[in-house]
Amino acid sequence: MTVVASDGRTFKRDVDADNLKIGRSSRNDINLSFDLSLSRFHAELVRRDGKVYIRDVGSRNGTALNGSPVTDPVEIKSGDRITLGETTILFDVENEPRVALVDGPAPVLDSATVTIPLEDIISSPDHALLTRSAAPSAAASAAPEGSSPESRTLAVLTRAGMELINYRPLDEILDVIMDLVFEAIPAERGFLMLLEGESRELVSKVVRDLKKSYGGRISLSRSIARSVVDNRQSILTADAQSDERFKMKESIVLQGIHSAMCVPLWNNREVIGLIYVDTLHAARAFTPEDLRLLTLLANIAAVKIENAKLFEEQLTKQRMEKEMQQAALIQRKLLPLSVPQIDGYEVAGFNDPCREVGGDYYDYLERGPGRLGLAIGDVSGKGMGAALLMATIRASFRAHVQANHGILALISALNEAVLQSANSNNFVSFFYGELDSPSGQLEYVNAGHNPPILLRASGQVERLKADGLILGVFSGARYAQSRVTLERGDLLVAYSDGVTEMQNQPGEEFGEDRLIGLLNANQDRTASEVQELICSAIRAFAGSEPQYDDVTLLVVHRLP
Repeated sequence: MTVVASDGRTFKRDVDADNLKIGRSSRNDINLSFDLSLSRFHAELVRRDGKVYIRDVGSRNGTALNGSPVTDPVEIKSGDRITLGETTILFDVENEPRVALVDGPAPVLDSATVTIPLEDIISSPDHALLTRSAAPSAAASAAPEGSSPESRTLAVLTRAGMELINYRPLDEILDVIMDLVFEAIPAERGFLMLLEGESRELVSKVVRDLKKSYGGRISLSRSIARSVVDNRQSILTADAQSDERFKMKESIVLQGIHSAMCVPLWNNREVIGLIYVDTLHAARAFTPEDLRLLTLLANIAAVKIENAKLFEEQLTKQRMEKEMQQAALIQRKLLPLSVPQIDGYEVAGFNDPCREVGGDYYDYLERGPGRLGLAIGDVSGKGMGAALLMATIRASFRAHVQANHGILALISALNEAVLQSANSNNFVSFFYGELDSPSGQLEYVNAGHNPPILLRASGQVERLKADGLILGVFSGARYAQSRVTLERGDLLVAYSDGVTEMQNQPGEEFGEDRLIGLLNANQDRTASEVQELICSAIRAFAGSEPQYDDVTLLVVHRLP
């Protein structure tokens, strides 16, 4: 619904609760403190069984629906008009936009029309003098009656500078701009539109209608709008009744308009929208001086709009960065906080996301005396989406481990969890094994993950290859359980593809062969030393190239 104040100001509000109180008090859901004719608690909107009702709550001046007094609750329907004091609420007016761009004839010049290139106004010596003089510290806010056009322009620009110097949210700035326009120009209706999206479509942002022609449209020819935006022209017609560009035969509201202006919002780099005003007053047609003043005011407004957008984008970026930092901190706490101590073994783990958060995961947990669970996973994709799915996998993994499911049952349950939680293009490679420390026996399932490397003390290399599909492909996927024994002096390294696919400047990958060569040369090192050597090696290999993928390692060394 749209709330319309007595001065033509409008704002939108959804019926987003079952009960919305309306009135002058700040305790109302819809606070109309600007309308002194309202009671503190005037009326309420009630939503019940998919319908919306209006009810007066004993107000002093009453409530009307489409001109009829409201006593008992009355259902509101699309297109209805609620009147409370000097305020009007239009219900479900989104279906009929109050601003419409319609097809019309191409621009033509006649004695009633003035078209001025933007550059002729903005770059004029008078404009440079006026904008330098219109600093926020200037005193006058309005020129005395009968003063020169230059004094009037100076006063308006001074007022604009004073009003727009401080930061305001963008929506509020747009309202203030239209306030200034209606103070400076004797208009009765008008609107401000901004170019939005990749297609740069004109979108209505603020509409003013002092004549309160509710239910109709303010129409403007597309050719006028395109001429203003594309050709950077300010256009005035002193007789809209004879100007076919403004008088659209399908427009009801425009009948009776005597004068209209349309100017570009130019921020000194590009046009970002337009401002349109018109009047039905036959005795007060707009003048070329009005057109120049509106153009200069639109120039100041456009700069402020652009600055506000940049400021809000910066605030949004800072907020997102803060949220990402918090998310990264939370994610780090989801990874193991300490290294398990097992007689005869050394264990180390490492994770380095390529962004603030990532989709790689590793874990180890005690499964009973002398038994250790080892897990490593890699979610497809990067960033927040992958991190959220990783958190879901961790929670499901830990829950099923605590339930003492067997390894195969655990992997099958994780597969179903991924199917339920992820999009159709998200998958998870996962390796899980349980190590019996006295015997060195490792029972494991590899669901599509990079085969961990088992470097024997003799120098022989074995790969714990995948026994099944990655998680999240289809329900009921079958997996196979395998077994291998870690002998004394053996080294097991599980890793994500961010290790072997790390690239240098020519585009060459670090690769599995380099990783195996590094392990062979450092087989006698501790698990933590091996982990650090791998990280140092891939960073040195990449050089100045950025890290394109998460890097995760899980190292187990059985002491000789």
